[in-house]
Amino acid sequence: MRNEHDSWKGVVVVCHDITKIKQLENIRKDFVANVSHELRTPITSIQGFVETLLDGNEHDEEIVKKFLNIINKESRRLNALIEDLLELSTIEKDDFTLYKSHFYVTELMHDVDQVVENQLKEKGLTRDLYVDESIALYADYNRMYQLILNLYSNAIQYTPGGGHIEWNVTLDEGYIKFQIHDNGIGIPKKNQGRIFERFYRVDQDRSRQTGGTGLGLSIVKHIVEAHEGIIKLESEEGEGTTIIVLIPQKI
Repeated sequence: MRNEHDSWKGVVVVCHDITKIKQLENIRKDFVANVSHELRTPITSIQGFVETLLDGNEHDEEIVKKFLNIINKESRRLNALIEDLLELSTIEKDDFTLYKSHFYVTELMHDVDQVVENQLKEKGLTRDLYVDESIALYADYNRMYQLILNLYSNAIQYTPGGGHIEWNVTLDEGYIKFQIHDNGIGIPKKNQGRIFERFYRVDQDRSRQTGGTGLGLSIVKHIVEAHEGIIKLESEEGEGTTIIVLIPQKI
């Protein structure tokens, strides 16, 4: 800075804190890298088996059937991943809207329970639902359905055969409390802070083998936040996991 006589009076330094900008850039880079990796895996698998079937050689019928089953499995996984990405993109938009209505929680839990019934039987899992029939909730039914289904499916995925899953839905100081507990593999303490991140998996191999996309719990977190709710995690490695969702009760 100079005065009217063109003599130095001092220096002005302007600083901008770009920490958040850098963090967002890193999140974006990680997201793009993760999406690319997750998409490449099933696509490479599908491409490899298709090329084998089209190589002009005679293939045993059983081998062809095996390859087609793998292609079908990988294509379903790819479709599930794309659907979850679209869902997450929709929920994260600034103009995302909830379509709220009044409904009984027993109706919601019953509808989801019917969808996962075959999954429970296939793994030999038992489950208990403890829900007060009088509890009504003012929320977006479809989004809450998605939330419960994702939590349910996640518990099934990480609970070994013969395990048990328990739901408790209660009123808790102005909130409706959804609590799901399983006696599955649990989550190590060091991983618990990242469990709701996109594409983060505690057990990479198990998740991919069962068709998990790594986006389910991230979607759950966004739905909870859209309802101005709270989500909590309690887990011990080898002993199981409890996830608690608190949705404000509207009277």
